[in-house]
Amino acid sequence: MLLNDWSELNFMNINTRKTKEMLLGQIKTNQPPTLQLSGQAIDRVSSYKLLGLHVTDTLRWNEHVSSICTKAAQRLHFLKQLKHAAMSTDDLLYYYQTVIRPVTEYACVVWHSSLTTGQSSNLESIQCRAIKIIFSYDNDKVSDALNSLPSLSERRDQLMKQFFTGLLAPSSCLHHLIPEKRSGDIISKLRNANHYSTSVARTERFKNSAVIYALNHLL
Repeated sequence: MLLNDWSELNFMNINTRKTKEMLLGQIKTNQPPTLQLSGQAIDRVSSYKLLGLHVTDTLRWNEHVSSICTKAAQRLHFLKQLKHAAMSTDDLLYYYQTVIRPVTEYACVVWHSSLTTGQSSNLESIQCRAIKIIFSYDNDKVSDALNSLPSLSERRDQLMKQFFTGLLAPSSCLHHLIPEKRSGDIISKLRNANHYSTSVARTERFKNSAVIYALNHLL
């Protein structure tokens, strides 16, 4: 049954204006004809914003990280205004932790493990800029504050661990993403054995994908 027929049969008509097509991998070198739905051509795109995530056909996160930095910079401007209004340091920190930092963590389970060193550094600079604003560029206070706060990378690692730990429960709707746990007998016979078997990762992209990363480093 065609997708369009199925959607009409189940009263879930597809909005062709909002539907996009993205080609991934080697298929881009020999592109197939454009998809058609209800006689209308579906737009083929190289990047698309889906539920707040900027996804590209290269499966890299440059565009998404750039978007995060832009959004965070806008909120840093308001942090400066609050600083000029003589808001207390505690309140400024609270504003940063509740309004600015969450921007750098939204849906990080999907993209954190695939960041490049440069992308991660760009995100870390957001926290550094915020702390400098809060403590009026006093180097000693800025250094103490940065040392007392976990890095954004550490926080994203922890958020990923919390998410994937939740998937271990059989009641989780995504539990099927986690392979069966190895028995103690098998683990005892392997050197540096992981508790979960993982697929062989032949590419860095697959190796750094969220599930494989979690199985190798977090669970």
